[in-house]
Amino acid sequence: MNSKSPRFRHVVVSSSLALTFAYVLAGGACGGGGSGGSAGHAGGTAGALGTAGAQATAGAQGTAGAGTAGTLGTAGAQATAGAQGTAGAAAANTPEGQCDQFVTTFCKRLNECEPSDGGTDSSCEALFQVGFRCAGATSTAFPTCISDVAGLSCAGLFDPTNGFQAPASCTTPLDIPITDAQNKCLDLVDVLCDPTEICNNVTPTDVTDFESCEDEGVQDLGCLFVTGESTTYPTCIRDLCSTSADAGTDPDAGVTTPLSCNNVLTFPPGTTGTTTP
Repeated sequence: MNSKSPRFRHVVVSSSLALTFAYVLAGGACGGGGSGGSAGHAGGTAGALGTAGAQATAGAQGTAGAGTAGTLGTAGAQATAGAQGTAGAAAANTPEGQCDQFVTTFCKRLNECEPSDGGTDSSCEALFQVGFRCAGATSTAFPTCISDVAGLSCAGLFDPTNGFQAPASCTTPLDIPITDAQNKCLDLVDVLCDPTEICNNVTPTDVTDFESCEDEGVQDLGCLFVTGESTTYPTCIRDLCSTSADAGTDPDAGVTTPLSCNNVLTFPPGTTGTTTP
């Protein structure tokens, strides 16, 4: 679990917490149907604009002849702009808000049942809001799921072999499509698993080995926690394909990973370690 194969370990070194998601959802697939996600967090109310300063009254004109010229009035002070409203949190009754509540309950149980896997509450929730893809949640059927996750025994919730055993009540609310960033990570895994065929748009011939490699790659790279990719991502893919073509073999034996693949994936702040070329 904590040792990466040569083909993956040079791309990204995720934190130990990131790696636990593979255990927690050992039986879960990366895919997931459903409609597109709902809008993200609603913004706060905009601050009121400041009132314009009053215009000063012009000074009286001096009397002709020896009279002294009137003093010009002082300009009115400029009004201070109203403070911008603070971004609002997802409402508790929205799909995203309910999913966030599910993640809070999930992390509490994970720390109770598998304390070595959970991490701090804040880091656990930051990861699993991404991992469970709460921003794309569309269902408001989470309450029963949350209640069941809170009430099940540790043995009923986490299986040593098959990972997190989501109650049946969680099936519908957790049917959330994966994100574009997670898809990009899966594409990277595919190239690392079988560059010779994937880079040439050929379906892998050894499906069993390829799917096994995909499972390993998703775990090792922490694909379900990925929030984005660097600007070098296209170059990384291109360089990996070129490296494979030059070597004439799959890089599983440890072909040097291109520098363009260093730090190529991004994760929630504070949840991953350093990456190495």
